[in-house]
Amino acid sequence: MPNPGNVTRPVTLLGLGRSGTTLMSKTFARHSQFQSCDETGGLIFGVWEGSKQTFMPLDVEDWHLADKPDEKAAFYVQKTLAATCPSDKPRWFHKPAGIPFTYMDFHKLPGARGPVTQIPVEWYWTVLRKTFPEATFMTILRNPFDVAVSRMQHTNWKPVDVLQSAAKYMEIFLYGRDHFDLVLSFEELTDDYEASIRRACLAAGCDFEPGM
Repeated sequence: MPNPGNVTRPVTLLGLGRSGTTLMSKTFARHSQFQSCDETGGLIFGVWEGSKQTFMPLDVEDWHLADKPDEKAAFYVQKTLAATCPSDKPRWFHKPAGIPFTYMDFHKLPGARGPVTQIPVEWYWTVLRKTFPEATFMTILRNPFDVAVSRMQHTNWKPVDVLQSAAKYMEIFLYGRDHFDLVLSFEELTDDYEASIRRACLAAGCDFEPGM
């Protein structure tokens, strides 16, 4: 997993770095039904935009995608994920961190933008919703200033860089807030992790397993 039969319905976790997303990813990786593909953002968003600049022959049954750029892009992202992260487990989990904005001119991307950072929030959600139309979306929220302090303790990032990155993602999350099936706070994770994971399992439609 993912495979052609279920690539469109992952459990998708969004969140700021240093907010508990890696821990949540490792927790779902310990579930017997799940494979965790970890950080997929660079692949997803890079392939999405790259597919529009690349001609690749489509099988006859997929010719209807030739004149539908978003549907074709989603098709190639799904194919790429199924090829690069295969598994025989029935379900999969990922966190699409690592959007390759450094390598993309996101000012040319279509749709609504964040009011402060001008991040292409509508484009972001178009990619995720069209590629994963049956996904379960989760997020973990932590105070961005706490994120900045934690990031500074673990990396060489400057505070201004951390906060600018946090602002972009917060605008993305606010724009797509109606898409989330579960919103957890960092405090909930630290106060009662098992209860938080049970809530996550409920939202994902799977049984809680003690090994998590």
